[in-house]
Amino acid sequence: MSSTDIKPSATLILLRQTSSGMETLLLKRHKEMAFGSAWVFPGGKIDPEDYLKISTQENYPEINDREIAAAYHAAVRESKEETGVDMDARELVLMSCWTTPVLGHRQRFRTWFFVGEIGNQPIVVDGNEMTDYRWIQIKDAIDITTVRELGMLPPTYNTLIEINKYPDVQSTLAQLRKKPLQIYNPKLIPVDGGFISLYEGDAGYEAEDITAIGARHRLIVDKDGYRLEKTV
Repeated sequence: MSSTDIKPSATLILLRQTSSGMETLLLKRHKEMAFGSAWVFPGGKIDPEDYLKISTQENYPEINDREIAAAYHAAVRESKEETGVDMDARELVLMSCWTTPVLGHRQRFRTWFFVGEIGNQPIVVDGNEMTDYRWIQIKDAIDITTVRELGMLPPTYNTLIEINKYPDVQSTLAQLRKKPLQIYNPKLIPVDGGFISLYEGDAGYEAEDITAIGARHRLIVDKDGYRLEKTV
């Protein structure tokens, strides 16, 4: 499958601050969809209308092509369709970009991950693609028991691990604005009982060698759940 078969998309990590800590919004995918019943961030494919919304006046610091500019609008549109939340694209922070690894003939996506603060807006799920929602503290979401319960996908888990480094929503947004865009092109290596997902910076990434000695940036997925190893 060529790179032209990779569909651009966008997702939005919605955060809110509560007296007990920072929370994120997760939606439950319809059971008949791909990755059915998994709990995910709102998002979806970039549509032609998202490109039409690009203004020559836009000046996002990370933008260097039309796809990223359209991704801002896709993140806002998809979130509104799925949750009823109305966000301002200018207030979003671009955090990372994930490209689906090669998995047979399965459709691949290049997804731009944005972060935004929701405020006090109510949530109304669409009932079609998404059937339920829940607010959950970041630290609780990455607990291994919860990860299994939610059917959490690796990009969601990695993203929440990163956000959990920060004490509150404002710190999260401020620090992410300073960080370079994080690019993920995972390489999946099958192992007994699961697989290892290698990311850029891991000593074994280029050769796809999980035994390579050196820097670590990988996610181990097995019967015990997820274990992120990151030294870079």
